[in-house]
Amino acid sequence: MKRIQGYLVLCLGAVMMSACVSHPEMPGLFAHVDTNHDGVVSMNEWQQSGGNDVAFLAVDRQRKGYLTESQFYEALRLDQQSRSKTAQQQQMNDSQLAMQVRSALNASNGVNGYAIQVNSSNGAVTLTGSVRTEKEKQKAESVTWTVGGVSQVLNDITVKY
Repeated sequence: MKRIQGYLVLCLGAVMMSACVSHPEMPGLFAHVDTNHDGVVSMNEWQQSGGNDVAFLAVDRQRKGYLTESQFYEALRLDQQSRSKTAQQQQMNDSQLAMQVRSALNASNGVNGYAIQVNSSNGAVTLTGSVRTEKEKQKAESVTWTVGGVSQVLNDITVKY
């Protein structure tokens, strides 16, 4: 199972993706995903290899419930595009959240927002930098929690007396 997923993940990489699409005869990939060796990839085989259901269904236009080898590589391409767009959207959301936290810190009384660095990943915000007092450190954290979309705060701000 892990071996099949490994092959699919390799193919889904940006460099390998172009190789998969332009060389559908890439040795072994289709055969590894086609675990029952019937010459087609079923939805179950596709899912077990880590494929996106939406990509499978988009390619299986006649709703046969399986993909031929050429359809398989088309579905891989669509799956990679979907994953890439999702990653780009998450990256954009993280940047927007960090910017909103920075703005809130800069607008807050009692916090030197310019001394604090803000990073965000999937709603988790990390605060770093240095402030003068413990009170300022705590205020920075409480201001961060007021920003919509923050799911976790890691306060790594140091207090320099």
